[in-house]
Amino acid sequence: MDPLLPYHVPDASDLPTALGALRGAGILRALSRLGPVIAGTFPLDLNLPESDVDVLCRLQPASLFRAAAQSISRLPGYSLRVSVRRGRRTAVCRVRPGRLPLEIFAQSGPLRSQRGYRHLEVEYRLLSLCGGSLREGILKLRRADARTEPPFAQLLRLRGDPHDALERLASSPDAALRELLHRALGDV
Repeated sequence: MDPLLPYHVPDASDLPTALGALRGAGILRALSRLGPVIAGTFPLDLNLPESDVDVLCRLQPASLFRAAAQSISRLPGYSLRVSVRRGRRTAVCRVRPGRLPLEIFAQSGPLRSQRGYRHLEVEYRLLSLCGGSLREGILKLRRADARTEPPFAQLLRLRGDPHDALERLASSPDAALRELLHRALGDV
């Protein structure tokens, strides 16, 4: 498994473009010691022309993150916001060094326990279990609403906040996800 792409659709058509943008801007080099993972729509082949490239990483050690943020700060469109989300120190850094906007999302704690990572994991598993029909439905809904989680929640008939609902699914075994897909979409 590639640590940079732990979950991705092998034929994701625009993934090489996203990787090129990250490498060309020096983002991956700057974040290399913080365990970066490409997340969001590009590795799942759910991106639209206006999609940004999402990168998740650790926020600690803080000195390494500060150094990474400093090296990225020279890029066009740089912004950095630090806050506390759900009890975790969180940094969101945005840059636009070229055609593709890039967003770095860093949180305290292990990478695999971050909400974005758990969303990536469960969305990948759902797409792998269901295939093209779910992907096409997600893309159709995303064209009306650029977010990713609400279309998953709508198609799967999940209740409540779409982000919370997907996070709850992340620990479900594949059999439970298959059952959910079957109830929501029929034969998968």
